[in-house]
Amino acid sequence: METQLNAKSVFICLVRWGLPTVSVASFVGMMSAVFASTLESVGDYYACAHLSGAPPPPSHAFTRGLGVEGIGVFIAGMWGCLGVTSYSQNNGAISVTRVGNRRVIQWLSLILFLMAIVGKLAAIIASIPIPIIGGLLWITSGTIISIGVASLQHCNMNSSRTLAIFGTAIMTALIVPQYLTQNPEVIDTGTQEERGLMAYRKLDAETITKLGLRGSMTTYDLPFGMSYIKKWKWTRYIPFCPTFLKKD
Repeated sequence: METQLNAKSVFICLVRWGLPTVSVASFVGMMSAVFASTLESVGDYYACAHLSGAPPPPSHAFTRGLGVEGIGVFIAGMWGCLGVTSYSQNNGAISVTRVGNRRVIQWLSLILFLMAIVGKLAAIIASIPIPIIGGLLWITSGTIISIGVASLQHCNMNSSRTLAIFGTAIMTALIVPQYLTQNPEVIDTGTQEERGLMAYRKLDAETITKLGLRGSMTTYDLPFGMSYIKKWKWTRYIPFCPTFLKKD
Protein backbone atom coordinates (compact mmCIF):
# COMPACT_ATOMS: atom_id res chain seq x y z
CA MET A 1 0.00 0.00 0.00
CA GLU A 2 2.85 2.36 0.91
CA THR A 3 4.64 1.64 -2.38
CA GLN A 4 1.48 2.42 -4.34
CA LEU A 5 1.07 5.73 -2.50
CA ASN A 6 4.67 6.73 -3.18
CA ALA A 7 4.34 5.89 -6.88
CA LYS A 8 1.10 7.84 -7.05
CA SER A 9 2.73 10.86 -5.39
CA VAL A 10 5.60 10.82 -7.88
CA PHE A 11 3.14 10.60 -10.79
CA ILE A 12 1.14 13.55 -9.43
CA CYS A 13 4.33 15.64 -9.10
CA LEU A 14 5.38 14.83 -12.67
CA VAL A 15 1.96 15.74 -14.02
CA ARG A 16 1.86 19.00 -12.05
CA TRP A 17 5.45 20.23 -12.45
CA GLY A 18 6.70 18.26 -15.45
CA LEU A 19 10.05 16.53 -15.96
CA PRO A 20 13.22 18.24 -14.71
CA THR A 21 14.83 20.42 -17.39
CA VAL A 22 18.34 21.80 -17.82
CA SER A 23 19.06 24.80 -20.04
CA VAL A 24 22.36 26.26 -21.22
CA ALA A 25 21.55 29.63 -19.65
CA SER A 26 20.90 28.16 -16.21
CA PHE A 27 24.01 25.96 -16.45
CA VAL A 28 26.28 28.86 -17.38
CA GLY A 29 24.77 31.05 -14.68
CA MET A 30 25.23 28.43 -11.98
CA MET A 31 28.79 27.62 -13.08
CA SER A 32 29.67 31.31 -12.87
CA ALA A 33 28.38 31.34 -9.32
CA VAL A 34 30.38 28.19 -8.53
CA PHE A 35 33.63 29.70 -9.82
CA ALA A 36 33.05 32.90 -7.86
CA SER A 37 32.26 30.90 -4.72
CA THR A 38 35.39 28.79 -5.22
CA LEU A 39 37.61 31.87 -5.31
CA GLU A 40 35.88 33.20 -2.21
CA SER A 41 36.40 29.90 -0.40
CA VAL A 42 40.13 29.92 -1.16
CA GLY A 43 40.40 33.35 0.44
CA ASP A 44 38.33 32.18 3.41
CA TYR A 45 40.66 29.21 3.97
CA TYR A 46 43.68 31.49 4.07
CA ALA A 47 41.95 33.93 6.42
CA CYS A 48 40.74 31.16 8.74
CA ALA A 49 44.24 29.68 8.98
CA HIS A 50 45.70 33.10 9.71
CA LEU A 51 43.16 33.89 12.45
CA SER A 52 43.45 30.44 14.02
CA GLY A 53 47.23 30.63 14.29
CA ALA A 54 47.76 27.81 11.80
CA PRO A 55 50.33 27.79 8.99
CA PRO A 56 49.24 28.48 5.41
CA PRO A 57 46.94 25.73 4.08
CA PRO A 58 48.62 23.23 1.72
CA SER A 59 47.14 22.28 -1.64
CA HIS A 60 45.50 19.09 -0.37
CA ALA A 61 43.57 21.09 2.24
CA PHE A 62 42.17 23.37 -0.47
CA THR A 63 41.22 20.37 -2.60
CA ARG A 64 39.54 18.61 0.30
CA GLY A 65 37.65 21.71 1.38
CA LEU A 66 36.36 22.52 -2.10
CA GLY A 67 35.46 18.86 -2.64
CA VAL A 68 33.36 18.78 0.54
CA GLU A 69 31.65 22.00 -0.52
CA GLY A 70 30.83 20.38 -3.86
CA ILE A 71 29.31 17.37 -2.10
CA GLY A 72 27.27 19.72 0.09
CA VAL A 73 25.98 21.59 -2.96
CA PHE A 74 25.02 18.30 -4.62
CA ILE A 75 23.10 17.11 -1.55
CA ALA A 76 21.43 20.51 -1.17
CA GLY A 77 20.31 20.36 -4.79
CA MET A 78 18.86 16.89 -4.28
CA TRP A 79 16.87 18.19 -1.31
CA GLY A 80 15.77 21.34 -3.09
CA CYS A 81 17.77 23.64 -0.82
CA LEU A 82 20.18 26.49 -1.52
CA GLY A 83 23.80 25.65 -2.24
CA VAL A 84 26.33 25.66 0.58
CA THR A 85 29.73 27.33 0.69
CA SER A 86 32.21 28.76 3.16
CA TYR A 87 30.87 31.70 5.15
CA SER A 88 33.18 34.71 5.39
CA GLN A 89 31.38 36.01 8.49
CA ASN A 90 32.67 33.00 10.41
CA ASN A 91 36.18 34.40 10.04
CA GLY A 92 34.88 37.60 11.57
CA ALA A 93 33.44 35.59 14.46
CA ILE A 94 36.81 33.88 15.00
CA SER A 95 38.53 37.27 15.07
CA VAL A 96 36.06 38.68 17.62
CA THR A 97 35.77 35.64 19.93
CA ARG A 98 39.36 34.38 19.43
CA VAL A 99 37.96 30.84 19.29
CA GLY A 100 39.11 28.74 16.34
CA ASN A 101 38.70 25.21 17.70
CA ARG A 102 37.02 22.76 15.33
CA ARG A 103 35.19 21.25 18.29
CA VAL A 104 33.05 24.39 18.42
CA ILE A 105 31.91 23.81 14.83
CA GLN A 106 31.09 20.19 15.62
CA TRP A 107 28.90 21.17 18.57
CA LEU A 108 27.31 23.92 16.51
CA SER A 109 26.42 21.38 13.81
CA LEU A 110 24.69 19.27 16.44
CA ILE A 111 22.77 22.31 17.67
CA LEU A 112 21.66 23.11 14.12
CA PHE A 113 20.42 19.53 13.68
CA LEU A 114 18.40 19.83 16.88
CA MET A 115 17.00 23.18 15.77
CA ALA A 116 15.85 21.60 12.51
CA ILE A 117 14.07 18.84 14.41
CA VAL A 118 12.76 20.75 17.45
CA GLY A 119 10.89 23.85 16.32
CA LYS A 120 10.95 25.46 19.78
CA LEU A 121 14.73 25.71 19.69
CA ALA A 122 14.62 27.42 16.31
CA ALA A 123 11.95 29.77 17.67
CA ILE A 124 14.34 30.92 20.40
CA ILE A 125 16.90 31.97 17.80
CA ALA A 126 14.21 33.55 15.64
CA SER A 127 13.05 35.64 18.61
CA ILE A 128 16.35 37.55 18.80
CA PRO A 129 15.59 41.23 18.12
CA ILE A 130 16.58 42.51 14.70
CA PRO A 131 18.74 45.36 16.13
CA ILE A 132 20.91 42.79 17.91
CA ILE A 133 21.33 40.76 14.73
CA GLY A 134 22.15 43.96 12.85
CA GLY A 135 24.78 44.85 15.44
CA LEU A 136 26.38 41.42 15.14
CA LEU A 137 26.48 41.67 11.36
CA TRP A 138 27.93 45.16 11.66
CA ILE A 139 30.82 43.91 13.80
CA THR A 140 31.50 40.72 11.85
CA SER A 141 31.27 42.42 8.45
CA GLY A 142 33.61 45.17 9.57
CA THR A 143 36.00 42.58 10.94
CA ILE A 144 36.04 40.81 7.58
CA ILE A 145 37.31 44.00 5.96
CA SER A 146 39.97 44.28 8.66
CA ILE A 147 41.00 40.67 8.04
CA GLY A 148 41.52 41.44 4.37
CA VAL A 149 43.76 44.37 5.26
CA ALA A 150 45.61 42.31 7.90
CA SER A 151 46.49 39.69 5.28
CA LEU A 152 48.82 42.29 3.75
CA GLN A 153 51.16 42.22 6.75
CA HIS A 154 53.64 40.05 4.85
CA CYS A 155 53.79 42.52 1.97
CA ASN A 156 56.36 45.27 1.64
CA MET A 157 54.12 48.26 2.34
CA ASN A 158 57.07 50.60 1.75
CA SER A 159 57.03 49.63 -1.92
CA SER A 160 55.30 52.18 -4.12
CA ARG A 161 54.13 49.38 -6.40
CA THR A 162 52.49 47.54 -3.49
CA LEU A 163 50.74 50.70 -2.28
CA ALA A 164 49.53 51.46 -5.80
CA ILE A 165 48.14 47.94 -6.16
CA PHE A 166 46.38 48.11 -2.78
CA GLY A 167 44.76 51.46 -3.50
CA THR A 168 43.86 50.54 -7.06
CA ALA A 169 42.29 47.25 -5.89
CA ILE A 170 39.96 49.10 -3.53
CA MET A 171 38.96 51.65 -6.16
CA THR A 172 38.40 49.09 -8.88
CA ALA A 173 36.26 46.99 -6.55
CA LEU A 174 34.06 50.02 -5.97
CA ILE A 175 34.09 51.73 -9.35
CA VAL A 176 35.43 49.91 -12.40
CA PRO A 177 35.05 46.09 -12.15
CA GLN A 178 33.53 45.89 -15.59
CA TYR A 179 36.38 47.91 -17.12
CA LEU A 180 39.03 45.60 -15.66
CA THR A 181 37.13 42.57 -16.91
CA GLN A 182 37.32 43.89 -20.45
CA ASN A 183 40.94 45.12 -20.08
CA PRO A 184 42.78 42.67 -17.78
CA GLU A 185 46.23 43.77 -19.02
CA VAL A 186 45.92 47.38 -17.83
CA ILE A 187 47.20 46.86 -14.26
CA ASP A 188 50.43 44.96 -13.52
CA THR A 189 50.04 43.16 -10.21
CA GLY A 190 53.78 42.72 -9.59
CA THR A 191 55.75 39.68 -8.49
CA GLN A 192 54.55 37.13 -5.94
CA GLU A 193 57.55 37.92 -3.75
CA GLU A 194 56.69 41.63 -3.61
CA ARG A 195 53.07 40.84 -2.82
CA GLY A 196 54.16 38.74 0.17
CA LEU A 197 52.87 35.44 -1.21
CA MET A 198 56.24 33.68 -1.30
CA ALA A 199 57.13 34.71 2.25
CA TYR A 200 53.78 33.52 3.58
CA ARG A 201 53.92 30.16 1.84
CA LYS A 202 57.48 29.36 2.94
CA LEU A 203 57.28 30.00 6.67
CA ASP A 204 59.90 27.99 8.56
CA ALA A 205 59.59 26.82 12.17
CA GLU A 206 61.43 29.87 13.55
CA THR A 207 59.23 32.32 11.64
CA ILE A 208 56.07 30.47 12.69
CA THR A 209 57.09 30.81 16.34
CA LYS A 210 58.03 34.47 15.87
CA LEU A 211 54.64 35.27 14.33
CA GLY A 212 52.82 33.52 17.16
CA LEU A 213 51.38 30.71 15.02
CA ARG A 214 50.53 27.91 17.43
CA GLY A 215 49.72 25.24 14.89
CA SER A 216 51.83 23.16 12.54
CA MET A 217 51.30 21.45 9.20
CA THR A 218 49.77 18.50 11.08
CA THR A 219 46.76 20.77 11.53
CA TYR A 220 45.69 19.78 8.02
CA ASP A 221 46.05 16.02 8.56
CA LEU A 222 42.99 13.80 8.47
CA PRO A 223 41.53 12.95 11.90
CA PHE A 224 42.16 9.23 11.38
CA GLY A 225 44.27 6.79 9.37
CA MET A 226 47.33 9.02 8.97
CA SER A 227 49.73 6.26 10.01
CA TYR A 228 48.58 4.16 7.04
CA ILE A 229 48.37 7.08 4.62
CA LYS A 230 51.99 8.01 5.30
CA LYS A 231 53.08 4.42 4.59
CA TRP A 232 51.24 4.10 1.28
CA LYS A 233 53.15 5.69 -1.59
CA TRP A 234 50.14 5.90 -3.91
CA THR A 235 48.40 8.39 -1.62
CA ARG A 236 50.84 11.11 -2.71
CA TYR A 237 49.03 11.21 -6.06
CA ILE A 238 45.60 11.95 -4.53
CA PRO A 239 45.00 15.74 -4.52
CA PHE A 240 43.01 15.86 -1.28
CA CYS A 241 45.42 13.62 0.65
CA PRO A 242 47.78 15.30 3.19
CA THR A 243 50.75 13.48 1.64
CA PHE A 244 49.95 14.86 -1.82
CA LEU A 245 53.07 16.08 -3.65
CA LYS A 246 52.32 19.20 -5.64
CA LYS A 247 54.25 19.55 -8.87
CA ASP A 248 55.38 23.15 -9.39
